[in-house]
Amino acid sequence: QSVDLAIGQPAGTGCPPSTTMTVTTATAAPQITGTYAPGVYCVRVTDTNVTLPAPASFVVAIEHS
Repeated sequence: QSVDLAIGQPAGTGCPPSTTMTVTTATAAPQITGTYAPGVYCVRVTDTNVTLPAPASFVVAIEHS
C-alpha cells in the first residue's frame, strides 16, 4: 500500500506539485524536506495506484522556521 505525497502552489482549483514522493510506510519522520520561498503552498495526498483497501485518515504536519 502506498500513497503519493506532494507539495506545490495552488493554481486555479488545483494543486500542481513541485515535489512529489511515494510513501509506503506510516512514520512521523519527515517525508519531504526542502527550502521553499515565502508564499502560499498546498499539500496533496493521493492514492494514485488505488492500493488502500478502505477509507484512511492522514495527518499532515508542516514545520517552518
